[in-house]
Amino acid sequence: MEYLSITLALFAVFLAIYYYNKRKHSLFKEHGILHIPPTPIFGNFGSLITKRETMQEVIQKSYDLHPDAKYVGFYEFLQPIILLRDPDLFKSIAVKNSESFPDHRKFVDERTDPLFAGMLFQLTGDQWKEQRNMLSPTFTSSKIKNMFRQMSDCAQRFTTALSKLPEKEREVEMRNLLARFCHFD
Repeated sequence: MEYLSITLALFAVFLAIYYYNKRKHSLFKEHGILHIPPTPIFGNFGSLITKRETMQEVIQKSYDLHPDAKYVGFYEFLQPIILLRDPDLFKSIAVKNSESFPDHRKFVDERTDPLFAGMLFQLTGDQWKEQRNMLSPTFTSSKIKNMFRQMSDCAQRFTTALSKLPEKEREVEMRNLLARFCHFD
């Protein structure tokens, strides 16, 4: 009798896990979003866990699912993720409707890498809004054209400096070389 109750309890646990997993992995199917069918628990990351594919290969396989799709989906374990393929759709989300998408998924913990965690795509909420409002005036059309002109001049000076190096010299002091690239007159 005791074995039967343990067996029933285990069966109930597995059944609950199965239905929870099934519900989590049905989002794209319900909304008609193209995706590779996920494996239980691991989603589309099963081959990554078993080291048969790299992260880039897993994402690339989803990206290449349909050449005309504007977006595709994949599951990172139980988490559904939308992968945008259309540049106009990306521009609409990232620029025109950015206020509707203030929070981004964090890739690093601030305690682990404070420099990378402070990047615009790592920030969320009010912190993201403040940084974006501060940076937006920097990227007007006229300022970008001016920056392009300056960077072209720097690239020309850098190319000239590289062309003056003797062919036999294989070792180069990168600090001096990059300083020539970044030097403004």
